[in-house]
Amino acid sequence: MQAIEISHNNSVNFWGSNLAKSLIFFSMFLLTISGSLSAAEKLDEATARTLIVRQLLSLVDGHIPSADQAEGYRLCTYRDSFSHNQMMKHLAGVKVDNLPLVILDKQNKKAVGGCNALYVNKPQKGDLDWFRQNGTPQNTLFIINGRDYAEQGFHIGLFLNNRDTFDFELNPEAFEESGFTPRKELLQFGQVLESGLQKRVKLLRNLINFTDWPGTNSDFETSETFDLCLYRNQSLATFIDYFSRRKPFKSKALNTKLIVSIEQADGCDAIILNDPEDTDHYRFIADRDKEKKLLIGNDMTTSAAGVHYNLVAEKSTGRLFEMNLIAFQQTGHSPHFELINSAKLVNTDYPEIARVLDFIIQSTTWPKKQANQLAGEAFNVCVYQQPAFSEYLGFLLENKASEQESDARKIILKNIEESNLSGCEATLVSEDNWQELTAGESTLISEAAQSLTLLLTEKRLSAPGIHYQMLIAPKRIKLEINQELLNSIGFKASESLIDFERQSGGGR
Repeated sequence: MQAIEISHNNSVNFWGSNLAKSLIFFSMFLLTISGSLSAAEKLDEATARTLIVRQLLSLVDGHIPSADQAEGYRLCTYRDSFSHNQMMKHLAGVKVDNLPLVILDKQNKKAVGGCNALYVNKPQKGDLDWFRQNGTPQNTLFIINGRDYAEQGFHIGLFLNNRDTFDFELNPEAFEESGFTPRKELLQFGQVLESGLQKRVKLLRNLINFTDWPGTNSDFETSETFDLCLYRNQSLATFIDYFSRRKPFKSKALNTKLIVSIEQADGCDAIILNDPEDTDHYRFIADRDKEKKLLIGNDMTTSAAGVHYNLVAEKSTGRLFEMNLIAFQQTGHSPHFELINSAKLVNTDYPEIARVLDFIIQSTTWPKKQANQLAGEAFNVCVYQQPAFSEYLGFLLENKASEQESDARKIILKNIEESNLSGCEATLVSEDNWQELTAGESTLISEAAQSLTLLLTEKRLSAPGIHYQMLIAPKRIKLEINQELLNSIGFKASESLIDFERQSGGGR
């Protein structure tokens, strides 16, 4: 087989680490450029790099042009007129993602953020540090000329190896963090660096294999595939397929599926979620107990948000994942004992807090109002200094309201940062803010007394002035009602709420 030669001083062969696949790769871009080049034609190194860059772009998905990129796909260089001129010469008329290629040479680092892709021919440490510290690779695909740059946090490093043949490295985590998705051909041709993402995929497989599914003789038992769904994360789906390399999940063939709405979740055995981006994300958690799907967080803020597992490396303890035992209890999944020993256990659950909080609000009469006067009213419930918690809880309660009778109280949740409780008919205080309740002169408690605001806590911790204290824990939901305090200012707990307290083991 005759080699394709590229000249730079001496001739170099574009063979890469594998002759056959390199020739296939090279022929792919020769067929896509304007004009014709024969396999025997010699190319100088700069021309070859330019053509390779163009082909690399065609093998990466996820380029979403912003409004100012609507006129075309922006391929940029940075203070590099030579590479810019090479691209203008050899890539005229080329399209990427069906958009005409617009080639620009940026002079200002801040302007690079407006590019779909950036080719850096002569990288400078100071410039790369600035791009990385300012998060530019999260929105712009970086292709850098030289070895080891992918390892520094950039997407692709293109270089001549020690045999004077072209090769390139890919950083999986850079791709996942940015949402760019390399096609499987690119993963096959390039050197995929070992990374934390690879370890996360291995951990994911172990978590699934060491979890028992609820019920017997179900669709899960008879299915030949394990259907792993990823919500709006094509990049992670691609790398899970790549790193799993046909390894079984629950003794079944893995089938990864990208979904963009909850309506597409039918048939999913497990669903991977990131931190919320829209209300559909919350709906997976709101429907958790009904749908009985295993929910796995991909580096979410906390598994208390309602997922069973959360893949998150905690440096202080070395724990690689969190486990929400209440979520398991609610859906019937069962983690093996080895996983419980290895996990950071999270002993609270936002969906359960929402359920109990809703029951309290629906079952309490406010001063000077009869129960029938409160039916269908909107109730302002405040969460003290916990915006993420408030957002989750708000959607869960709103979703619950849509399933209730029309005369149920409509709970409107909002986060507050100050202790001014004006406009709050009830205020929920988390364990994180407990010191402000137990301080000698608690502003929160005095404000609640003055404004006739119901005070609740999500942990059973003793403090004067609290009307309801909830303990949400695995296999244990306990409610404490301070009836004396409630009655002294005109609140009244319903009989069903008092029965719930008694049955839960509460009561003073």
